[in-house]
Amino acid sequence: MTHSAADRSRIRFWHAHTVTFTETPSPVLEPRHEMAMNMLWQQWTADNPLVFDGPVSAVSTVSAPGPDRIDIAWYRSTYRRQTLRRVPGATPLVTLFVAVAQPTPAGLLLGRTAAWTGTGHEQWVLPGGTVEPPAPGRPLTEHLLREHAARELAEETGIHADPARLTRWALARNPNGNVGFFFRAEPITEPAARERFSQHVSEQARRGEAPELTSVQFAGNPYRPDTLEGPLASTLPALLDRYAAVHD
Repeated sequence: MTHSAADRSRIRFWHAHTVTFTETPSPVLEPRHEMAMNMLWQQWTADNPLVFDGPVSAVSTVSAPGPDRIDIAWYRSTYRRQTLRRVPGATPLVTLFVAVAQPTPAGLLLGRTAAWTGTGHEQWVLPGGTVEPPAPGRPLTEHLLREHAARELAEETGIHADPARLTRWALARNPNGNVGFFFRAEPITEPAARERFSQHVSEQARRGEAPELTSVQFAGNPYRPDTLEGPLASTLPALLDRYAAVHD
């Protein structure tokens, strides 16, 4: 599979050292938009009972008041607002998400998403997910994002990373407007990564849980997505390019 320069331009990177977060009220939906959203949600969950209306941190605005600073205004929402992308005239949900680059000597660990997940189809991605809001009254911080990133890595791959030792290597916005924080974990060996993932999937099966990732493979050095087998998330080529540029 090959990817053009256009594929790589589908993601915007910010080079900001400082990021601030300001919580804002959740926007009020017009009754017709809320009705359409709920109808679409009922259809979605009927087709896919594993999807649930969990809490999400949604982005209202992003501004860059200086060359080294990004300000993010956010609000508390739930996953069902994803359906607003299919409602004409409605403001779509834009989310905060995190992902982890897990290095190994064989390259970065990638996971293939299960068909039931929010992507709607199987594709190779960096482990991660949408950020849940902090407890009421607690501010959203990059420290909390690191904690969430480490939790997503463990929940999806069985690999446990110390949040305090995760380092941010990218801050980006994808074509849907979603804002992603990308962190790098400390390296582990490829056999260790495969073993932990295999054990994790086995444990999930014993508990009757559906895994979010069905298999793993590695994007080797140099990070060439055209050598990977199977469909890739649309923004993955640009992320692999960015990671290689930062860590060469």
